[in-house]
Amino acid sequence: MMVGAPFAQHSFIASAGTTNVRMEPVLIEYTENAVGREFTIAVKIVDVANLYGFDMKFRWNTTFLEYVNHSVCVPRDTFLDGVLWNPTLPLADEVDTTERTYWISYASMAPAPSFNGTGTVFTMTFKVIYHPVQPEPDANITLELYSTDLAAKGGNPISHTREHGTVILHQIVLSVPALPVLKVMPIKTEKLPTNSSFNIDIWILGVNQSYDIANLSITLNFNSTLIRAMSITEGPWPKSYAEDSIQLLRQINNVNGTVTYAIGLVSRKPEPPTTGILFTVTFQVIYESLIYPPPSSELTLDPTDIIDRTLGPIPHTSENGTYTANRPPPVAKFTPSTGYFLRGQTIIFNASESYHPLGIKLYTWDFGDGNKTTVTIPIITHVYKAAATVTVVLNVTDYGNFWSTTSAMLYIIESQTVPQISVVNSLTENNNFTFYTNTTSVGSRFNATVLVYDVANLYGYQVRLEYNSTLLNATRAWLPTWDPKWVFYGKSPTGLPPSFGTNYVKIGDMIMGAYPTFSGAGIVSIIEFEIIYAPTTGKASSNLDINNADTLLLDPSANEISSAKTNGHYQYIYVQPEAQPTDTVPYVVAGTVTITIIVAVAIYIIKIRKPR
Repeated sequence: MMVGAPFAQHSFIASAGTTNVRMEPVLIEYTENAVGREFTIAVKIVDVANLYGFDMKFRWNTTFLEYVNHSVCVPRDTFLDGVLWNPTLPLADEVDTTERTYWISYASMAPAPSFNGTGTVFTMTFKVIYHPVQPEPDANITLELYSTDLAAKGGNPISHTREHGTVILHQIVLSVPALPVLKVMPIKTEKLPTNSSFNIDIWILGVNQSYDIANLSITLNFNSTLIRAMSITEGPWPKSYAEDSIQLLRQINNVNGTVTYAIGLVSRKPEPPTTGILFTVTFQVIYESLIYPPPSSELTLDPTDIIDRTLGPIPHTSENGTYTANRPPPVAKFTPSTGYFLRGQTIIFNASESYHPLGIKLYTWDFGDGNKTTVTIPIITHVYKAAATVTVVLNVTDYGNFWSTTSAMLYIIESQTVPQISVVNSLTENNNFTFYTNTTSVGSRFNATVLVYDVANLYGYQVRLEYNSTLLNATRAWLPTWDPKWVFYGKSPTGLPPSFGTNYVKIGDMIMGAYPTFSGAGIVSIIEFEIIYAPTTGKASSNLDINNADTLLLDPSANEISSAKTNGHYQYIYVQPEAQPTDTVPYVVAGTVTITIIVAVAIYIIKIRKPR
């Protein structure tokens, strides 16, 4: 079973509607060196009606941009320019700086009204980490909303258009230095976790057109206790400068911490480029620091030689770089990560999974109701005195005094009735399955409907119904996907296939995608039984038993929702013709009698309201 999968793909690149998902500002331009500058974009939903949930995926270019931070503007009750109304269910808020993607998915839940109008979904801040240098072309970067799904109340998709953002970094025109320069780029590399990889480019700048370079030999030095060289790749400049290049030496020495690259250039081209990448070294991080400041390594170019075909050695300068090891902050984690709880209930908050190699020194809790506390142990309890939606924030501090935070949204509700799961007769609306007959009815069939009552925040379920296999045989089990009284009607379920044992049948389902959860009463499954034994005197009986550990209800975090379980009771009673009741319903007519779910649906229509 899966929790938190994305919305079904119903978005449209173009639509006749007016709803629009767009980025503001739509264009950001820099004509001068912007390295180190930060900017913020906002993603908005414009002119929407009946919005009840959304699922968006966004990506950027990590060659030029670095993610700094982001803010989610949900719900509108808290953020004046936000979207959706409380209560809301956060399904995804995941930044992946390696894959350079962001996934955000939220849904409103009953009794929240649908959202209408225009609002901001999130803002994100970036820093420019590289600016193209002539002769490199301008960097035309798309901030891409590559997947957007909007859902109306009831789960129907909302058609819309979407507009990406653009960042243009216009090339920097370099002044030609008096001497050629060998340069390490980027100048500074830092904050990379263990086992991650990164590239260092060795550039040549300001090569005078009068030179005819025949050979280059360059050694890059590094601290091999911090990083390990993995590979060397020739850059584009040698082949753009000469008709061909010949590899003379490509050597990695991770003991001494050196990378040496030497090439020969054959037949200089007319008016070759003065600037370009000679070669690229890929490194792997092998060390993370537990102290601050973490150790650094100079990335130095020494020795270096540039040989002209006729002039001999060409004087030049070198510009080195630095690598600084990462000092990771502690990992902050706690349970519960979300969920519904009763006002006055004692909730156990457990941060035992928070971690750092130095250990966690302090746990600072903000329970979202005005109560804050700092403790030295990971487990604490708290009681909420009022019903509300609260955000619990945990800040953990390690013994090096580094800290990090994490948060969870909890829903504190008033006391309510206990959720129930019940097996009912599809015709009589009760738990009694009694059949009177004066002839054998072997082969007759009837349906049992499994219902839930008073459930809140239902995301998935499983039913295991056990029975006396000498009397009955379960022939079919299904989910009434066509029926508006089915708990997941209008959503995108997994449709888990039923399994049949010698004396049981098991069937279940779970929402796929960021659809609102179900609350209230509804049908979860229907099971058809065949009578395989009919006594000619007396009676035979069997429980239709769901009171077992495999019958369960699940919330969005795959936690079991506590519930009361009511079994059905099957009886087959043989009576003499003169004693057969005339006013008993239901009854089994001799021959083949099948009780259908369509009749059950008609009867239940006034009792089960449409799921939200």
